[in-house]
Amino acid sequence: MSADGERLLVELLALNFHEHFELKPLFDRVDRRLANEGAQEARRSLRSVADRIIDRQIASLRKEGSGNSSDGAGARVDVLTITETPLTPSQKAVFDSLVANEQRPYQVVAKLQEPIGDLTSPDGKHRLTVVVDEADWANHRLKLQLVAISTKGGSLDSSVAFTLTHFDFPLTDNTLFPDGNRIALALSSVHTEGELKSIALKLIWFPKDYFTPRERPLDNSEFLKLVGKKT
Repeated sequence: MSADGERLLVELLALNFHEHFELKPLFDRVDRRLANEGAQEARRSLRSVADRIIDRQIASLRKEGSGNSSDGAGARVDVLTITETPLTPSQKAVFDSLVANEQRPYQVVAKLQEPIGDLTSPDGKHRLTVVVDEADWANHRLKLQLVAISTKGGSLDSSVAFTLTHFDFPLTDNTLFPDGNRIALALSSVHTEGELKSIALKLIWFPKDYFTPRERPLDNSEFLKLVGKKT
C-alpha cells in the first residue's frame, strides 16, 4: 500500500474509533513514511486529523464535569508555551512579552530546558514539574521529563521521560495516579516562523475518578453511581 493510501486508512480509522485504540504507533509510522517521501502536504493532513481528535477528546472530558478549575469537579486544561532559548535582543523582547501575559498556573511560558513547576492538580493533591529538554521543530517532536509529587507527605508519584508528538491522544496516552487523578499532555500548536520559535502544550487534568472508554464496560456516570461516588 502506498504511504498516502495508508494515511487515508489511518485517518478514517482514527476519526471513527479514536476512543478505543492506541493509535500513536500507527500515526508515527505513517508520518515517517510520508516524511521519507517528502510529502509535506499529506503530513499536514495527518496532523490536522490528530488535532481534531485531540479537540474532540478534550471536549468530551469537559462534559464529564463542570470544568471549573476551582472545585476539581471537571476536566481542566492548562496551556504551557515553550520557546527556543532567546538569544538576540528582539527574541528576548518577544519572550518577555509572552511572560508578561501569562496567567499562572493556567497559562505558563518557559524556555527549553527550563523547569516548569507549581503545576498543581485541581484538588491540590499533586504538584507537577515539566521540563522540555529538546525540540525537533521540523518534525514537531519534544523530549520531556515529567515529575509528579504528592502534596501530602511529598512522596514521588511518577518520574518519566518521553517523546511528545502531534499523535499523543489524551484518552490513550495519559498517566493515572493511585488516588484517581489522571493527566495527559497534548501538543496544541507549533510556531516556527517569526522571531521566536514556540510550541504550545495542553496539560489536561481529567475529572477525578474518570475511566476512559476502553477501561470501562459501561457508562462512566452509571459506574460512579454504582460505587457510591455520584448521585
